[in-house]
Amino acid sequence: MTNPLDAVCWDKAGELIMAEAARVVEAGMTDGLPGAVPPPIRLYKNNTDSKGASYGTHENYLMRRDIPFGQVAAGLIPFLVTRQVFAGAGRVSIGQHGQLPGYQLSQRADFIEAEVGLETTLRRPIVNTRDEPHASAEAYRRLHVIIGDANMSEVATYLKLGTTALVLDLIEAGRMPDLTLLEPVPAVRTISHDPSCRALIELEDGTELTAVQVQWQIWEAARKLVDENGIADDDTQTEALLARWESVLTRLEDDPMLCATELDWAAKGRRRSAVQRYPPGQRAVPPAGGQRRVGTADQRRTGLRRGGPAAAGHPRLLPGRVRAPVWGQHQCGQLGLGGVRPAGRAHPQTGTDDGAHPRQPRPRGRTPRRQRECGRTGGDAGRQGLKPAHNGPRRAFRCRAFTGRRHAARDPRHTSEACRSG
Repeated sequence: MTNPLDAVCWDKAGELIMAEAARVVEAGMTDGLPGAVPPPIRLYKNNTDSKGASYGTHENYLMRRDIPFGQVAAGLIPFLVTRQVFAGAGRVSIGQHGQLPGYQLSQRADFIEAEVGLETTLRRPIVNTRDEPHASAEAYRRLHVIIGDANMSEVATYLKLGTTALVLDLIEAGRMPDLTLLEPVPAVRTISHDPSCRALIELEDGTELTAVQVQWQIWEAARKLVDENGIADDDTQTEALLARWESVLTRLEDDPMLCATELDWAAKGRRRSAVQRYPPGQRAVPPAGGQRRVGTADQRRTGLRRGGPAAAGHPRLLPGRVRAPVWGQHQCGQLGLGGVRPAGRAHPQTGTDDGAHPRQPRPRGRTPRRQRECGRTGGDAGRQGLKPAHNGPRRAFRCRAFTGRRHAARDPRHTSEACRSG
């Protein structure tokens, strides 16, 4: 793919495929066992188990072979060390084994132990030297990036990939500013362990800057390069990318929590702060814009449909519906806007889409959920716009009257009149 928005789309398509695969496996686990309820399969999109293991979300970029690798590494290191301020996925605990309490920006930071190297499973470097181009090896090299986190937010993925591509343009043009860090590896942890984004890192010339200030200098160089060279007529993304990058850096400089609707680590950090304000055992109410599973890495089918970044109020980059093939001959998915939902199924004989979005057939042995509605009984809940959903140990409904947010059936806001008006 040649642009970051396409990469976001395919990343979300992968989530959809995994969710559908989990559903199919769950459905097959009760074959021949009438009345059995299959155990849920939970898939997580993260980078560490906090028990000493880390697994990467690798990126690959095509770049010119004639650029000396030393120049590539020198330009990339300051950028990769500091881009976690917008590309980090957020992690509760400090250290490879999660041995210390705390919250940090990146899930990979504690596992980075070298500046440059070939390894990917031990002594992981900031810049990896693996070079296996899927093009002419004489003209191009493959840049293999292993320092990145697995993001749920479309904005974070978009910025992570798009800004890296712009930095490679700067390096190839010889326009990357000199921001050589004095101690790059410790700087990775220093930045990650400071959610305020105020920690200072020292450059080789003695200057001390925050990660956001380093990113500002790179942004200014990219802005100048684009202004001087112009943008191709068919390039519809470079300006949008620079504007988004600038907007995020501006808010990170003022207050990182202003990015809690766009960046994974900020969304999780805000949710964590909200939970910490409640006594043990008391159910916390998520902050505004953070209802349901805020940017969590839980890849369950319900998590993808209800708890992705879109549910957390994250801006949506993809078009409303992107048709993508998933499991089965006559099924397709509608991928979009940070969340994934089932699409209308094609008729098995005519192959035409019925245009509806029915529930998938319930596996044998699964007990149908009971319908309830606030202040009423009977089976007309579906006509009121109510959909059953889990809300902790109680039953709850999602109601159009409250923009799809979940609220308990006995919530005083949830009235029959409100449901009808929705």
